Amino acid sequence: LQAVQAALEQTAATLLDEIRELDSARFTEWGHLITHTANQTNEKVLAAVDAAKRNPEELDDVRHMYAEARDRWLTEEAKVRMEIQRLRHELEDMQNQSLWQRLRWAISGNSRKISEGDNQHNPADPLS
Repeated sequence: LQAVQAALEQTAATLLDEIRELDSARFTEWGHLITHTANQTNEKVLAAVDAAKRNPEELDDVRHMYAEARDRWLTEEAKVRMEIQRLRHELEDMQNQSLWQRLRWAISGNSRKISEGDNQHNPADPLS
């Protein structure tokens, strides 16, 4: 038992040493990563400061380009929101239809609304 206990203690000590080494390596790696990230951020800040030192004409050009890009983005965002709204309405319409109407819609590939006449019971329609 004493030999087994000694072997276990030796194994535990070895594992603790390896864990400490791995933790040390991990913290060193984190330190390098943080330093690298800080250096990149500093370079970006310095570039922004240099850009701010440009002459007023260049700054006006940059502001104009930014305004155009912002306007294009807002326009595209509005289009996407409208399309989402249209699809929501279409989904609501589809959820209110019978299974047969949904299947017919899916097979035809049309997003048109089923007419009110289609919503009434049709004896030829096996699922209505």
